[in-house]
Amino acid sequence: MNKEKFRELLIESTQVDLHLRKALEKRLAKEVGQHMDSLEEMIAGDDVRVRRGAVEILRRIASASDRALQILLKRLSVEPDVKTRRRLAAAIADSGQTEVSSALVEQLEREEHIFVQASLILALGKLGFKDWPARWLEFLGRKGPVAEAMRKAVQSSAPTAEASTLFDENRPRPRGTFLFQFYTGLEPLVEIEFQQHKLGPAQNEKPGWFILPDLTDTALASLEQLRTVIADYCMALSVAAAPIYDINALFDEAIGAMLNSAPYLSEGCTFRLSLPMMPTRDDYRKLVVGLSRYVEQTSGWRNNPSNYDIDLRLVQFSQMHAIIWRDRRWPSSRGGESRAVVPASIHPTVAAALCFAAVERELTTISSKGEGKVLVDPCCGAGTILYEWLSLFPRAQAIGYDISERAIELSRANLAPIAAKHELRTADMRRLPLKDGSADFIICNLPFGVRVKHKDSNRTLYREFAAEAVRVLRHGGWLVTYTSDRQAITYALRAAGWKSASPLTKVSAGGLDVTIHRVQKPYI
Repeated sequence: MNKEKFRELLIESTQVDLHLRKALEKRLAKEVGQHMDSLEEMIAGDDVRVRRGAVEILRRIASASDRALQILLKRLSVEPDVKTRRRLAAAIADSGQTEVSSALVEQLEREEHIFVQASLILALGKLGFKDWPARWLEFLGRKGPVAEAMRKAVQSSAPTAEASTLFDENRPRPRGTFLFQFYTGLEPLVEIEFQQHKLGPAQNEKPGWFILPDLTDTALASLEQLRTVIADYCMALSVAAAPIYDINALFDEAIGAMLNSAPYLSEGCTFRLSLPMMPTRDDYRKLVVGLSRYVEQTSGWRNNPSNYDIDLRLVQFSQMHAIIWRDRRWPSSRGGESRAVVPASIHPTVAAALCFAAVERELTTISSKGEGKVLVDPCCGAGTILYEWLSLFPRAQAIGYDISERAIELSRANLAPIAAKHELRTADMRRLPLKDGSADFIICNLPFGVRVKHKDSNRTLYREFAAEAVRVLRHGGWLVTYTSDRQAITYALRAAGWKSASPLTKVSAGGLDVTIHRVQKPYI
């Protein structure tokens, strides 16, 4: 990669969404060895976005590159932008190099902006620094961002390397009642996956949540394979819904129950606390801050919302309130999966649900590995649906098309870790290079025309696509679509000959109401 291309991708990484930015940063970090001089120029340039992008690239390699660390330290002393100085402090801390602590203390003594002071203090705490100057220790009894940072830094006595080692260890799920969070509207499809793993029957106490009581060891092992749920939580405590209760006492009891069911938590951990929405953001923040301090004092755990082990939540249901928790170290079907996305990408759990929608009527006959079955995604984007399909049915085949070369490149990168058979090509979803009757299933996250505009109306685009789907599907094959334009897809399906074109379900996702349609091509 030449210097111009490196700079171009660096600038692009500052202008895209989080997932794509992370993918670009990872790619640039691999190429950085031959471009260290360029990075040093960029981090000293006039464009603050480019400077921040350079910081993120150097952050990824600072633990292994002395030069990268020195560039970050040098820039920290002269950087005029407050946000970039805070990022520099965090990047230096991520290096894990405790010998830079003295340089950070010197910068802290010079620093005048309180939020940068707080970031420097947190960085020092992350590096295990203990020899705090007296004037900073005085903040422990005060209020404000510097005081909060000092309290967290003093409590953080272990170096980052040790904390990350603990985080990487798998921890077993405790026995008990579990709650499962998913996108509202996916209830019938999540149930299909539960039935496949012999879980249930589930209680649906609130839209987007299932409850399964008293899970056995066999059932707990099945939770590691679920792909349609966003997260699973263990119930620590439930009480009848009431307008007023002693919330501190509830958390005392809940923490006791957690320690009883998962004794390893007594070794210490970090946590993040979430509460139900409140009338104002200030009300919410005050209660979260106060409760977080109370949990720290009573449990010995450390509040760290940006890098936590335990996700601790108070949730409200119609008949009860519950304190629930999950450990990010519990084994999961997604493990450390991280994939790049394109604009308007579908969430992986929704993509998995679409796969179950397609195969529901054939679950009793389809091989558990999907052998011999062919899925086509004619608008595959970054390959999310294809990835979920091959994760669920690794002996099946997946074929993805997209009109965008960039999308196909991302799909190839995302599907590279999967050994299952797949094919990716650029093509128009209305004119697929496939023989008649060559697909068992077609699943498509159709262009909504909301976040990403296209030149044709949805009605025209969908109608032409539906006609092509009829041609490509085998007799008895299934088409599953996902779009917020219910009228356009209903019209298109009926125009293509599908008389029963009512939506299977409606999903609330990304601030939109999105419908899932499922239709079958008739047998001859």
